[in-house]
This record gives sequence, C-alpha cells and structure tokens, in this order.
Amino acid sequence: MAKERDYSYLLNENYDIFLCTRGLPDALTPETAALRQLMSALVGSGYKVFFPSALPKDVPEEILARAMADAVRGSKVMIAAAVGDEGAQDPTARFLWKRFRELSAAEPERRFIACARDLSQLPEELEGAQTLDMGALRFLSDLSGLLSQTLPRREAEPAAETEAEAETEAEEVREDAEPEEAAPEEEVPEEEAPEEPVSPEDPEPTPPNKRRRKLFLALAIAVGVLAVLGLALLFFAR
Repeated sequence: MAKERDYSYLLNENYDIFLCTRGLPDALTPETAALRQLMSALVGSGYKVFFPSALPKDVPEEILARAMADAVRGSKVMIAAAVGDEGAQDPTARFLWKRFRELSAAEPERRFIACARDLSQLPEELEGAQTLDMGALRFLSDLSGLLSQTLPRREAEPAAETEAEAETEAEEVREDAEPEEAAPEEEVPEEEAPEEPVSPEDPEPTPPNKRRRKLFLALAIAVGVLAVLGLALLFFAR
C-alpha cells in the first residue's frame, strides 16, 4: 500500500503574496502563460508566494481549502489576477478576493491589488480596487513599485558554507599567501680555461755566437773558393 504524501507544510504558512486566480488548466493557454510569467517574476524578486495553481494536482481538497484559508489570513498582499471573462467569473477566486478585501479594510498594513487582462467588465469583487493592466508594457515595473511600498524586497540568500568547506577555503588562502621557498640555486661549475693544444717540441734555438761562427765559416769558404778560381784563371791565361 502506497504511503500517503504529507502536505502539512502547506498549512499555517506566512506568505508575502497570495496570487489568487481561478484554477488553471494544464494546457498552455494565453491565460496560463500570463499568470505563470507573473508568478516567476514575483518569485524572482525574492517574494514568498502562495499560488494554488502551481501546487501538485493530488493535494486533497480539504488540505487545499485549509491552505488557501491560511494564506488569506497570513499574506500581506493579495494579487487578484483575472485573465479573460472566464477567469474573472470563477466562484472560488471571487470568494477569496472578497474575503481578503474585508480583512484589508480592517488591517491597513495589508494590500489588495487587482491585475486584469482581456476583460469585458470587472467583476464586482474587483470594483474600486487598485487595478493594473497586465497587457501594458510597464505592468511588471508598476507592480514592483506597488509591492515595494508594502513588502521589503528580499534577494535569495546564498547557501551557507559548511565548516569543512570554510576550513578548506581558509587553508587555500593561507597557502596562496605564504611565499614559495626559493629553489636552491644549482652550482654552476667554474669554466676551466681551455687547455692549450700541445704542440710538438720546438727545436732548441741556436745560440747567437754559434750562428755567427757558422756564418763566418761559410764566408771564409766562399772567399777561398773564389781565390782558387782566380788562381786557376791566371794559370790558364799564361
């Protein structure tokens, strides 16, 4: 046997806004598109919105009725959105609009805003209320201005960091802050002077005196040879 789902979270909730319309069909129509766009804009602005048409389809009728009654009592603003004559004549929506207007008359801090589109005539429950045209270009801007007069605009809060994530981040910051140790400089070997090529041993230089003696000896021999030749020429000349 399937366990029955718990929808108690829908009860006794304090909402910023009750977006109150007729129950929307699942099919995509101009009405559903306009209202879901409005819902997305409100949630994107940080407001806590009760929108019955966005709830699961299997919510029991008695739970849904109690949740809507709690939302009427707990919401600070009701946006009564009526798109098309069919949406404007929904009996449940008209009852809730009337009930909230009665409460807001006794409690000035509450605000009732009617948003209408493609209506041939405003329903009785919306007559005399502050009404915005959902087809106007400045619709969302004008609505945001009205809501800011009653509700503080809240941005979505970022998820809190776990202690482990915070410690890890702090450790990374410390590591980045610490200067890196200088790498030991590699010892560059001193360049050794290139060895001079070994040349064959030079002959020992001849001493100057010995060189002179050889020169004189050569001259003397030459002179002797010339003298011998001279004598030989004189002999043959006779």
